[in-house]
Amino acid sequence: MPELVINCQNLSCPQPVLRCRQAVAEGAQSLIVLVDNAAARENVARFLNSHGYVVQSEERDMSIALIAKRAISAKTPEARPAPLFPEKQETQHTRKILILLTSQQIGTGDGILGTKLMENFLSTLPEMRPDLWKLILLNSAVRLTAHKSSILPYLKKLSETGVQILVCSTCLIHYGLANDRAIGESTNMLDVVTAMQLADSVIHL
Repeated sequence: MPELVINCQNLSCPQPVLRCRQAVAEGAQSLIVLVDNAAARENVARFLNSHGYVVQSEERDMSIALIAKRAISAKTPEARPAPLFPEKQETQHTRKILILLTSQQIGTGDGILGTKLMENFLSTLPEMRPDLWKLILLNSAVRLTAHKSSILPYLKKLSETGVQILVCSTCLIHYGLANDRAIGESTNMLDVVTAMQLADSVIHL
């Protein structure tokens, strides 16, 4: 069977991953996925890896080619895409709480106060462990992950306690921070939706 070529250039998140999911569901054994930015490359490669493909990346003119070949013979369940991130083992008494941050500050009033509230919130979050499962940052909240962010030490502490931090790749690109993320994994909207579905509780700030 010839390699399937999927052109995902100029497609916004999460379309590249969704197109790859369709190819996986149809049983593609090898495929070449063309993307045009590092965030899409990371998201597609992680998705294909999680579905049993060995992925290599190479530069091609104005695009990035992801060359993927299935490494295992077992079929991937088609009813629901597998999560694009590893799941930790939970005890029967542990809940999965997902926190969704969509701003770099809390509230819409005074900016200085909002930033201070966010700092206090994130510094206190370790008290929620072990129920705290994932922290997802969207929109301007991704600025909290930049190298010069004053909030970064609190995010690092959360990561050290086992909380998975997912950072919207589209948002990083929008704010010019694609190469300035200091913590967390680049993620896409399919990751976000899947995580919300798996979570026992979702807290949105």
